[in-house]
Amino acid sequence: MLSLQTVPHGMRSIPPFDFQGQHLLQARSVLLQQQRNLEDMRDMAASRASLSGLCLESPNESRITSPDATTNGKFTTQKSYDSMSETDMVNDDDDSAGRHFFSDVLRHIAAMQECAQKSSADEAFYTTSRDSFHGTREDVSTESGVAMSDETSLLLEARPSPVDMAKQREIVNTLVKFLKQRLPVRVTEVVEFGSLGSGTSTSSRMDVDLVVYSPDVPSEGQERWMPSLLHAVSNVFQNASANPDPYHQLPDCSYFTTTPYAVQFTCGGVDVDIMISFDWNSRESGGANAIYDTSCKQTTRSGRRWCSLATARSLKQFIADQSNEVKEIIKVVKHWRNCIQWRKVSHRPSSTLISLLTIKAAEETKSYEMKPVLEKLGAYVLAPELSLSWSTYYLSEKYPVEFDPPTPLVRDPTNPGFNVAETLPYWGQFRSEYVQWMRGLGMAVCSNGST
Repeated sequence: MLSLQTVPHGMRSIPPFDFQGQHLLQARSVLLQQQRNLEDMRDMAASRASLSGLCLESPNESRITSPDATTNGKFTTQKSYDSMSETDMVNDDDDSAGRHFFSDVLRHIAAMQECAQKSSADEAFYTTSRDSFHGTREDVSTESGVAMSDETSLLLEARPSPVDMAKQREIVNTLVKFLKQRLPVRVTEVVEFGSLGSGTSTSSRMDVDLVVYSPDVPSEGQERWMPSLLHAVSNVFQNASANPDPYHQLPDCSYFTTTPYAVQFTCGGVDVDIMISFDWNSRESGGANAIYDTSCKQTTRSGRRWCSLATARSLKQFIADQSNEVKEIIKVVKHWRNCIQWRKVSHRPSSTLISLLTIKAAEETKSYEMKPVLEKLGAYVLAPELSLSWSTYYLSEKYPVEFDPPTPLVRDPTNPGFNVAETLPYWGQFRSEYVQWMRGLGMAVCSNGST
């Protein structure tokens, strides 16, 4: 998935490794997991190109498709190009690109194994970085807030210019084409998630999240193999930027970094996040019901986050299907959010959370007018026992989940096992800043939902 957004260089840093001493049995368990992961990645490499010292298959030899190939979410050694007719085929003009890609993956896994032999990364490593799926990048504003006196001013201030939108669209189209042609795995779809995809871009922030769906990656265990895959994807973009290809030319890309969930960089002045997910819509994968069941069984935040990424298509559509009036109000709230100096990254509400709160406020007030919607939104923000859900894609009672903590709860309308509210671990500054904004607009907000 890709997210475009302009951020100073100093703000884009890789989260520090905070290694702690681990019990010998725990270290041994981690090492065994990494070894199994290495074997999986070797199988994937063998299915794409010959790798020095691992697979000596000639690139011209025919590949045979096994009955289960590429449909069960596991890496497989045999694939037939004939089976790729319904997907975007990778570029086979230069097999060296594939060899370099998978060599990068394997080298990174080997490095992770070496680290695992000594110690294992603390869970904080996976949660202290920006939540790449839900937009918790450091705020880049220099203003204390937005305080316009009338609705027209609020709307005009929040709307992006046509020039900026055209620039962003051109860059995204180039990146999507590049991903489909240059990644040495099958790409069934690249979803433009985030503000651009849902039609809620603002003047204060240019960002895009690109979610790459592929049936060639596993459906589980992402915390073990995804960092290595993202590392290799980052190298593909860096090499393409440093050595321009006239047939696959990219805008100027810089400030590359990787998190456990995404590749982040700036491309043509737009901040991009690229994320990769198993395609649950591929043949025999089970589709939405399989995602729902898997999500509800997750016990870790990272596991739930990966499942939420798998439903990005539906969530994008859910937000995009809202009326233009509701999306305009979402832009206003997001623009206000962008212009607040958040004390910490974890204090900043995500775009997804803001969008869902605004949508529910419009539904409950049965109004498209800004004042009642913003007041109802304020009531949600201040409510100590907030609990919101939808029945658009599933029935909540059919998928009972014990969330921890149980509130605040904003249940993902496209994923019953994910609480979007948990992407904001601290609501204190969100509440205080919103109350201050409402007072500046001459509005009063009560936590019981009345105004």
